[in-house]
Amino acid sequence: MYKYCFLFFALIFQFHLNAQTFPSEGKKLHYRIVGFKFITDKPTGKFHLEVAKGTYNSLDSFKKNVILNLSCTTNKVVGELPWFGTDYTWRVVTGSKSENKNDSLHHFSTGSIPIVDSNNCRLKVKVPASKHKDAYVFSDMSKVLYDMNGKPVWYLPNVLGIIGGNAVVRDMKRSTAGTITLLANDRPYEIDYNGNLIWRGPREGYVSGDSVEHFHHEFTRLDNGHYMVLGNELLPFEAGNINSNMDTLVPTAIDGNGQPANNLPNNALPEGMTPGDKRKGNRNMHPVKISYGTILEYDKFGKLLWYWKSSEYYGQVDFHNCKTGKKLFDIHENSFCFDQKKQKVYVGFKNISQIVKLSYPDAAIENIFGSLYYPGEPCSDSALFWEQHACRIAKNGDLLVFNNNMRNLNEPPRIEMMEEVQGAKFYLKKKWEYQYPIDLRGLQRLPLTNGGNVEELEDESIFVSMCTPYSNMYIVNKDKELIWDAELEKYNDVDKKWIPFSMYRGSIIDGKKGLEDMIWKSAPLRN
Repeated sequence: MYKYCFLFFALIFQFHLNAQTFPSEGKKLHYRIVGFKFITDKPTGKFHLEVAKGTYNSLDSFKKNVILNLSCTTNKVVGELPWFGTDYTWRVVTGSKSENKNDSLHHFSTGSIPIVDSNNCRLKVKVPASKHKDAYVFSDMSKVLYDMNGKPVWYLPNVLGIIGGNAVVRDMKRSTAGTITLLANDRPYEIDYNGNLIWRGPREGYVSGDSVEHFHHEFTRLDNGHYMVLGNELLPFEAGNINSNMDTLVPTAIDGNGQPANNLPNNALPEGMTPGDKRKGNRNMHPVKISYGTILEYDKFGKLLWYWKSSEYYGQVDFHNCKTGKKLFDIHENSFCFDQKKQKVYVGFKNISQIVKLSYPDAAIENIFGSLYYPGEPCSDSALFWEQHACRIAKNGDLLVFNNNMRNLNEPPRIEMMEEVQGAKFYLKKKWEYQYPIDLRGLQRLPLTNGGNVEELEDESIFVSMCTPYSNMYIVNKDKELIWDAELEKYNDVDKKWIPFSMYRGSIIDGKKGLEDMIWKSAPLRN
């Protein structure tokens, strides 16, 4: 009996050691920047780690192949490994006596996928970083995190067989909680640095009225731990039931219990319909549907807390493309930002070149900025942005926009910073703009573009990711100087040349502190 008890407690002790040591024995990592943790009998001291390339059980063999030395004063330290697809052995070589035994060697490996092979894909740096040298950038198309020298340091693992592999990924970025949020095959997910699933959006189509919610484009974890994401509502087009009353603003919101907010105007549900009902009616009678955007907010349990439906306003407007004269059936909501301090939500609609400003939580429309796509309204060459993307709020309160500039086909996309003129409907004052220097030689006109992203950094410089068909990510300062520029490329085996690898939206982690925060907040890598 004593023998079995001893074995039981020995196993428990070994499990405890493995749980406290990372990378744990035999783990395969999907990154090169690793947070090492180890057991020590004192909280602080002078510790030294050695990492060798290869798998070794002999201390002599290990010592001959050490490639990385790390020093720290606590029981954890971050180190960067040279290669993907490699076996590694590591140990603590200073500290308590138990940490210097021959059996203190630990073994792990780094995985590899074709996209992190520089023969297949590369982030070619065109302008080396003069600032922000320790930043990192995500590309959602390649599903990879790169350093500012263009080297891949992390790739998206195949979490639960769902969001890696061949999944279409958009809007991959670091959250303020040190996690990673993204849309994979149009469903929102939150994971940690180690690839553990933290949260995923529910499927039930409460707001869309369909069997599922039609998530798309942008997904963000809020500072309070809630989640906000764009969705779509497909409604039948009924000719004759649409008017052009610009002053009819019909907000929709629900309270924390999932019920319609009683203090909001014009938000009553249709007669005989409860909040849980799906949209009624025979949709087969309406072969043509109009796509309207929605915004949805969930808590950590997936409970719907708040939403806004653009159909409540835009459903009363008869939109036409002012360039072609044809009716628009998709106003194409493609971005949002939530100013959580001022409790304002900005929502961008690409196909009508408009940005809507909402108050939160009452969902009242406070202003609409951009072009006017109404019957009889001509296209204006003086519009500030056309088919814009990625509306953001700068630290000074200005609106920052990636302008695809589709009205002016002889000009490349540009980024713009605009000030809202108080009391003026539909009006913004341009304060600053930057147009990336694209070589126009040999082009009759520029190709059509979509996507793109802008982010203001702490020093007020701007990170930008270009959009299809371009593949640049760059940082520009307020003096309009490029202080970093890189182009994502993939190798075309047919033509035997490098071609642009266009992304939907890139994002940035501005500094090592942000990356290390992600590393230490991650749970141990699960089996």
